[in-house]
Order: sequence, then structure tokens, then C-alpha cells
Amino acid sequence: MPTDFFFLAGQIVAEKKYFHCSLGDISHQLEANGHCEVETEHHTRDDYSTIHPVVLRLNISCKNQSNTTSWSVALKLHNIRVDGIDNEPIYPGMDGAFHEGWHRHVWNHRQQSAERNKIPVSDLGVIKGRDHFPNIVFNLMGILLDRNDHGPDELPFD
Repeated sequence: MPTDFFFLAGQIVAEKKYFHCSLGDISHQLEANGHCEVETEHHTRDDYSTIHPVVLRLNISCKNQSNTTSWSVALKLHNIRVDGIDNEPIYPGMDGAFHEGWHRHVWNHRQQSAERNKIPVSDLGVIKGRDHFPNIVFNLMGILLDRNDHGPDELPFD
């Protein structure tokens, strides 16, 4: 039986994923460091109704407050991106054409990666700043967070 769980990656991307931290917690980390990393244990069910616990990592990077090309969110399974949204001045799309701006990384089971498969995302032109960015992206990616802000003394990060 496979133990890397990449056979579940497409399903994991489609599901809601809960992380035990708040948007405020993430904003504090971004303000302090320009990046944030959070882990969770997510439970997903395979085609045979077997439940598999998998560790997911969420990487958020917004190093430059005003330059959106430095902003990125990646959902990782075993340190491999299975989903994500970021902004590049120019990138090759899955359609073979070159695009610019916001795009989503799409899981490719054959390649076992979402690094090279990118599709444009048009909904992100409304982003008003670094604090607004994660909220919109998490909604698109099915990322759920705590409602309560833990405060800087109780951050559940390393």
C-alpha cells in the first residue's frame, strides 16, 4: 500500500483543509518575518472509504509589502507543492502560451507535482494589501482557519 499519499493529492486539493491558527496569527508572522509556515494533520478518505491522516504544510510568503510578485501561498504534502497561488511577471501556462500575473498551481498526478502546471486566476485583482491577500487566497484554496486570534504570545508556529 502506498505510504506517500500522493495518490490522494487531487482529492486533498478539492477538500476543505483546517489549520489551527487565525488570520490574525498569520498576519503577525507576515508582518514580523515576511513569511509564515503552518502544519496540520488532515484526514481524507480514499475510494475504499479508508481514512488516511496526512500532514499538510501551508507556506505563505509576502516579503515585500507592496510588490505582489513576491507573494505566494503553497499547500505542500511531503514538502511537494500540491496546490498554490502566486504572482509572476511572466509564466508559461498549461495551454502553452505565456501569461502574466496571478496564477494557480495545479496538481498533475503523472508528474507528481504542481510546480509547472499553472492556470491564470483573474479574481485576485481586487487584493488591497498584504493583510487582504491570504484571506482571498485561502478562500479559493479551501483553507479554513480559527476565528480566534491567539495573539503574539501564543502563536502555534515554530
